Amino acid sequence: LPHITTGAHGSTPNPAYLLNNTGDLRARYRAPAGDPAWDPTRNYEAAEKTWAAYVQGKYQIDLGGSSLIDGLVGIRLVDTQRTLDGTSRVIGAGPNNTDLFNPISRSTRDFYALPNASIRFRATPELQFRASYAKTVARPTFGDLNPGLSLAAPGGNPNVRLAGSGGNPDLRAQMSDNFDVTAEYYFGRSSYVSVAGYYRKLKDRVAPSNSVQVINGQTYLITQPRNLGSSKLKGIEVAGQAFFDFLPEGFDGLGVMGTFTLADSKVTTPDDPLEGKELLGVSKYSYTAGALYEKYGIT
Repeated sequence: LPHITTGAHGSTPNPAYLLNNTGDLRARYRAPAGDPAWDPTRNYEAAEKTWAAYVQGKYQIDLGGSSLIDGLVGIRLVDTQRTLDGTSRVIGAGPNNTDLFNPISRSTRDFYALPNASIRFRATPELQFRASYAKTVARPTFGDLNPGLSLAAPGGNPNVRLAGSGGNPDLRAQMSDNFDVTAEYYFGRSSYVSVAGYYRKLKDRVAPSNSVQVINGQTYLITQPRNLGSSKLKGIEVAGQAFFDFLPEGFDGLGVMGTFTLADSKVTTPDDPLEGKELLGVSKYSYTAGALYEKYGIT
């Protein structure tokens, strides 16, 4: 790009060439011929068994006319067993400064009871209000559970802190208590506007972190994911959808939709270095907008 190369010509590699001519590329960079040596830390396995049972029921109370109250009440029970197997590496700690590999295995078991309840008040065919509560669980990603650590080899300079990185097989799943209230007004064909408020009380959200750990008598600065403890997320969302029914035949299937969300998040774990900070990956403002067409069986 001109603003990077100060106007000089540049080129972009062909992906197909890079994939099919790795030998030429390794020679160009003076790397040994053939494929790189097998690295055990690049492979790890997870075996997971999950048992679940749930029950849910509906209720309804007629209030006369078109008004009514209805909703759902239920609970889901989940039991999960997981085994993780991987390898850690200490760079240059083996004979002749070779890397030293150590197998690592973890087994965990979790049980969750996840209740949910909702209520809807339909005041008129066009206007209704909803409220709901649900407890949900979000497990760590496969990459975050990597049991292996890659550790720098111990050196002779005591003033240099050793470093390491990896996953965390001891991560707990994120638990969330979710509260929502919504007001909805429907008009025309599949057209509506709504305003919703939400509150999330989070426990054990996964976040990247640095920590000082003593491993085999050496002190390392380890970069790996961890559980935050407690945090919260709250906000409001405005949404709407409208079809242009007043347009001529064929064009009356056109419509628009959009949402706008305001989110306020905060880490609330006492004495945590991130206490009071916003949650990583949560935007304060977000929106969607789109055009629609639904007519003659076409969406």
